[in-house]
Amino acid sequence: MLVNGSALALVGAMGAACEAHHVHVFVDGSEINDHAGLWQNPTMREDRRVFFAWRWNTPRVHTITLRSDGATAGSIALTPYVLR
Repeated sequence: MLVNGSALALVGAMGAACEAHHVHVFVDGSEINDHAGLWQNPTMREDRRVFFAWRWNTPRVHTITLRSDGATAGSIALTPYVLR
C-alpha cells in the first residue's frame, strides 16, 4: 500500500475463529528492524486494536508491504490511518 504522510497505524479487528498467523511487514522495501511483523492468534480480543504503527521524520510517499509467511491461511481486516 502507498501512504503519503509522516505516520501510519494499521487498526483492525478479528474474529474468534482466526488461526495463529504471521505477516512480515516491509517499510519502503526493507523488513522492519526487529522482524516482528504482525501476529494474530485466537487468544487476542475481538475488538479493534492497533496491529502496526510507524513514524517518519518528514511526510512523503512511503510503501508498506504485508507478506504472509504462508504457513497458515487466514485474513485480517485492517484500516489504515495516516497522519499527514
